[in-house]
Amino acid sequence: MSVRERSSAPSGKPDSHPPGAGAPARHGGLTSGMTLRAVGLGLALSAFMAWWVVHSAFEAHSSYLSITHLPMAALFPFMLVVFVINGLLKRFAPTRIFTAPELIIIFFIVFTASAIPGWAFTTYWVAVPSIPHYYANAENRYVELFFEYLPTWLIIPDERRAVHWFYEGLPSSGVIPWRDWIIPMSWWGTFFLALFFASASLMVILRKQWIERERLTFPLARVPLLLIEEDGSDSVLPRIARSKVFWYGFSIPLFVILWNIVSYWDVVPPIRLGGDYRIPITLAESFPPIQFKINFAFIAIGFFTDLNILFSIWVFFLLATIQIGVMSRFGIPKTAEIVTAQHLGGFFMYTLFGLWMARRHLYDVVRKAIGRGRDIDDSGEFFSYRTAMAGVVFGIVYMFFFLISMGMSFAAAATLLATCMLLFIGVTRVVAEAGLIYLDLPYNAHEFTVFSFGSANLHRADLTILTLSQTFSRNWRTLGMCAMAHVNKVGDEVGGARRGIFPVIVSALLMAAVISVIYTVFLGYDTTGADGFKDAFGNAKRGYETLASWINNQTQLTGGEYAGLGIGALIAWVLILAHHNFHWWPLHPIGWAVAKTWAIGMIATSIFIVWLIKAIILKLGGTRLYRQAQPFFIGMLVGYVLGVALSYGVDVIWFPASGHIVETW
Repeated sequence: MSVRERSSAPSGKPDSHPPGAGAPARHGGLTSGMTLRAVGLGLALSAFMAWWVVHSAFEAHSSYLSITHLPMAALFPFMLVVFVINGLLKRFAPTRIFTAPELIIIFFIVFTASAIPGWAFTTYWVAVPSIPHYYANAENRYVELFFEYLPTWLIIPDERRAVHWFYEGLPSSGVIPWRDWIIPMSWWGTFFLALFFASASLMVILRKQWIERERLTFPLARVPLLLIEEDGSDSVLPRIARSKVFWYGFSIPLFVILWNIVSYWDVVPPIRLGGDYRIPITLAESFPPIQFKINFAFIAIGFFTDLNILFSIWVFFLLATIQIGVMSRFGIPKTAEIVTAQHLGGFFMYTLFGLWMARRHLYDVVRKAIGRGRDIDDSGEFFSYRTAMAGVVFGIVYMFFFLISMGMSFAAAATLLATCMLLFIGVTRVVAEAGLIYLDLPYNAHEFTVFSFGSANLHRADLTILTLSQTFSRNWRTLGMCAMAHVNKVGDEVGGARRGIFPVIVSALLMAAVISVIYTVFLGYDTTGADGFKDAFGNAKRGYETLASWINNQTQLTGGEYAGLGIGALIAWVLILAHHNFHWWPLHPIGWAVAKTWAIGMIATSIFIVWLIKAIILKLGGTRLYRQAQPFFIGMLVGYVLGVALSYGVDVIWFPASGHIVETW
């Protein structure tokens, strides 16, 4: 069978998912779910979620709730509706229960909005424009090096101490200077709206290709579909929770987290599983450590990932670790960078090949958009292909000239946008095909742009604007692109028209953005200051330190790294050909593409564990035992989400401002 004819997730494999498995009854499809109460509850939960994410990170100093591609911040409110609100309605008002389409609408709204608050996105939005004026000093020479190239309309001014008070806390007699934030944040907001609309439009264009033609499995979409599945029973619990196996899985992570909550008072020693507990294991001298870490959330969702993808990821991760170690022992310089470049080349090839596979579909979409094609139907999309094409063109053109107006050169702006969109599409496709909830970008687009040209060959204005582009180019959550892809898949399973849903999703996204930005800024002034905020704020701060390094020192990809890119792309091409032409071929190109992303290093041992468990289950009982085991892993996820929420609650009550991190990378 040719590459063109073969789907990327062919049916017939031992662990393939039957179409529609776990899907709810149609009940009239999505349209019937667009009720006032479903939309209202979804928006209310999105508002709560936006506040909760920021409060947990910066006020309670507890878990990071929005970092994954199926975040705890979205899962907990959704599970609250499924288990508590709907359970109470079943008991006391059975005619008023939320139907499956209504639950899906609620999930759509909260899930898409979860791509915005906290470390997922808005933390960089607040941090990057506010950092320069506070951290500039005589020692780092920021004013001398790049201040003249900072666009004043995108940087928070400090004439009225707006920035200093934000990072140090508002004095007792001070008033929060909101006016100083409005213009820069609003201008950035227009850029992000253009990026989101372009991203959402791309997902409308690619939906039919990915879901209907290539039949990507979308493991993450299995979670809401299984949770809302019903069989007409009078039980207050959803169908999957009526299995004893569900509660076995539920109890494991919840017991560990509850035990560790007790350990907060030093009553018992903690169980060093989950959370930020990890043990570095070094295979030999000069070898990078392998982080042994148990991640309950990934194990739960990874069970729904195809077996050959799980196998390929941990195999290629192990081979990359060995390659770095061996090359280091031979004294080869920049070994980690060369190996990273190899897998980045593989990631680009994987993404570009996916677009090449879609070329006929894209041709049909363009013809439909210009009114010359009638053999492709877009009535089931969120909006028409004509609108989608206009969204992509308008979004990219607006972003391009926005960057030009900031002071960036044409070549740098084009490279940055092309790299960024390619990375976003690649991450979205990997998550759609592999279900990797913990997946970051293989490389930040602004850094790749600098290394491609060489910092000595770029003007300081380019380097400065590229640093400001951290606001979006670090965004592994792809500003909603990945969420929109999964919303498409879940909607496809439920059935019905999608028209009319997109404005509601956009409203939730805008509301989450406004709430999380305002609350982040408020906390900086209301607490001891944003200088104590960690992680994304620290990353943004280091971005300016890197900018100074780019200006002071010539930086460019070496010959070895360029060779690594080419060799990595070639290896990915061979893997793609083998995967599509030989049913027996065990290695999936996704494994090569993502093996050296930072997040994979944090979950590599969990990938191996869930691969081993799933392989044993399929070996012993085939697909029948696999289906019987599904409630166990959904229960594990529900127990973990509840444990994270309980730990946050304990932190707020008993450990204010000195919480404990359960959910993290």
